[in-house]
Formats: sequence, C-alpha cells, structure tokens
Amino acid sequence: MPVIRSNSNSTAAVDAGRSESSATVSRKKKRTTKNKKLGLVDRLVPVGKYMCRMVSFNWNICQTLDQGLAQIACALPEEEKDLIQGATDKDKGFDRCWDELIKIAPYVPDLVMNCDAIDLVEMTFDYAKTTSRAEDNSKFKKGVASWRTWSPPLPKGKKGRGFAHPECQRMLCPISVNFADPKARDAFVLEKSPPATHHVWPQCAYSGYTGNIKNPGQGFLRSGLIKQGALSIMHSPSEAKKLENNSGLDRGTRPGFADMHAITQVTRPFLAYVATLLRYSLSDEEAFRVNSPFNYGQYYTDILEYLEDPIFQDTTDELLEWWDREIFPDAHHARQNPDLSGFSMIKRMRAGLASSDTEDAQSEAAEFQEVPLE
Repeated sequence: MPVIRSNSNSTAAVDAGRSESSATVSRKKKRTTKNKKLGLVDRLVPVGKYMCRMVSFNWNICQTLDQGLAQIACALPEEEKDLIQGATDKDKGFDRCWDELIKIAPYVPDLVMNCDAIDLVEMTFDYAKTTSRAEDNSKFKKGVASWRTWSPPLPKGKKGRGFAHPECQRMLCPISVNFADPKARDAFVLEKSPPATHHVWPQCAYSGYTGNIKNPGQGFLRSGLIKQGALSIMHSPSEAKKLENNSGLDRGTRPGFADMHAITQVTRPFLAYVATLLRYSLSDEEAFRVNSPFNYGQYYTDILEYLEDPIFQDTTDELLEWWDREIFPDAHHARQNPDLSGFSMIKRMRAGLASSDTEDAQSEAAEFQEVPLE
C-alpha cells in the first residue's frame, strides 16, 4: 500500500485562508459595531442639545436615566403610583426631564434597558450638554458685539468687557442701583457696592436695559439682546444681526435648531438659558463656571423658579406668548387664527362642494319633476 503523503503547502494555504477569512469576519463585526455606535451617537447628540436648551441646561443625566429605569421597572400601576407619591422634589425634576426626553426620543427606554448601551447613552448626552453650551456661548460672545451699536465699540474678545466697558457696567449693574446717579454708579463700579451677584437681577435682562427694583417683573426677559440671542440659537446668528439693522429676517440656507426639531414655541427653561448666556457674554470672565462670583447656575435656577411659580402664571404665560410672537411669528399667527389654516381652507372647500352638489341635485329634481295632469 503506497504511503499517503500530505501536501503541507496546500494545508498551510487552507489554514491561512481560514485565518484570513476569520480575521475579515472579525473586522466586519467590529466595523458594524462601530458604525452602530456612531449611528447611535449621531441620533443622541441633537437630543442632548435639545434637552440642555429647552428642558434644563444643567440636567443630571445619570439621575434622569436612573429615574427612568425606576419607572420602567414598575410592573403594576400601584408600584408606579407609590414611586410618584414617594418622590422628592429632586426626583420630580428628574421625572420631568425623563418625560421630556422620551417625548423627543421615544427609543431611549429601549436603549437604557440595554446594559451595553446605557454607558454610551450617558456619555453622549454629557458630550451634547457640554457642546451645546460651548456653541451657544460662542454665538453670544461673537454676536453680542454686532447686535447693537456700542459706545465705545465692544471688543470681540472678553478682554475689555465687564466693568472695563461703560455700557457693560450699566447692563451688569443690579436693578437695585440707580445707575443714572453718579454717586451710586461710582460706588458700584469703583467700590463694588453693592457687589454684582446673582441675588439681584441685572439690567441687561430688562426691556430698555432698565429694571425697577420695586417691580422686578416689569419688562423682565424682554431686552433686545436677549431676543437677538434667542434668534441666533433658534434660527441663525445672521437673523439676530439683521434684526439690529432692520433688514428683515435672514435664516440662511442651513436649517437652524428650531427647524431641526420642529420647534414653534419657546419654553420657560429656554428663556432662563438665554438670559444666563447673555449675562456671561457681557462679563470679562473667560470661563463659564457655575460657582463663580456671579453664580450662573443659581441665576438660571432663580429665573426658572420665577417662571414656573403658579403665582405668576398669568404674567409668565403672557411673557411666553410675547416671545412666541417675536421668535415664531408665523406659527403664532396660525395658532391665534385657526380658521385661516390650510386644514380649515380644505374644510371650507369640501363644504362648498357639498353645498354645490346639493343645489345641483335640487335643481335637477325640479327640472324633472312630473307635472300633474289637469
């Protein structure tokens, strides 16, 4: 019987082919996993930016997701009821963030139930929160110098702003100080008396950049710069600039934040957010810190507390309507005039067609009506 000789070269080639095939499959799997993660990140970043701007600029992502998991874990209505009744004020804040989150991204509950995805979701939202603040701070920093005529001109950088600029002095001044009084002005600017803290709201947040300490709600959150800042975020920086030049609106060619999310109304947290960004843009502070001498985190929280207080609901509802009219005039007009909507036009056309058909039928019936014999 002849000796069977193995073809070592052939065997090696087969093994090499298998190894290469296995490596190719492994690379494809890794590439697929990476693409899925990148796709998930691309979906979640805009959602995270929306949450920061429209819901809570400093939302606690980890606690919000944990609260959402607690809601999902409730198998019975009684369990969910007990969870709601036992919630602290902080828990209710997390619940509100969770509810808003799943409104804009209904797929998030499935993601957080996946142990492999929850860390990526949290990291992506944290990145989106940081990025949205940086983007909006940059818009305010660059834009505020051109949103009005400053005397002297406002520097493009932070150096030369704050108390080094006479108009910034006036806008950063607390409404408790009569800036028109030279003695009060010198005491504030030179002696820091009273100090510019978040405890008393600054003039820059008020219509005409002048607030009344005896009536702090009058003209609050209606300043021109706040409006222009809101336009730059919702639509485009060019629209904010056009507003100052009375050149009409120019939303550019790229869709803005409002277009991306089909936003047609402002929210209370958004107003607190733009007011906070404006105050920071007028200062000479190089870094946006929550615990700086002027506590921006507390400033935002105080404004939001006022806007959400049921006692002031009539006033703040009217304020939001004013903002909707200024930022989204077309959508506001449509809401105020539902009879002029496209749907109402179609209803009228249908009604007119039905009326015409009825008249034609009656006319035909009269035409072919039998005449009784005499």
